[in-house]
Amino acid sequence: MYRKIETNDYSFPEGFHEEGKTLVKELLQLKPCERLGAGRNHSDIKNHPFFKEINWTDLHKQEPPTIRQYSDSIEEIFHEDPMTAAFEEFSVESNQASKTGESGNYRV
Repeated sequence: MYRKIETNDYSFPEGFHEEGKTLVKELLQLKPCERLGAGRNHSDIKNHPFFKEINWTDLHKQEPPTIRQYSDSIEEIFHEDPMTAAFEEFSVESNQASKTGESGNYRV
């Protein structure tokens, strides 16, 4: 997943909110200075059309919206990512070492 973001090689599932797509694309700009809200301008993010229904002044009093799941399984997303697989391998090795009393430096 990280590599896809790093190269702008990602896509959105069918039915993904159009304004949500623009928000994500603007937040994932490769150059930090081009990202939405860059330069500590959080009002750019708050004023994005995706958030047009948000009343920011009493946000703390509002009920959060129901979040619709776009993937059948969150595990499907993570198993596509080689970094996650490496982390899982690290976790297994680390756990086995702790059971056997071994110690050492583990690298992902």
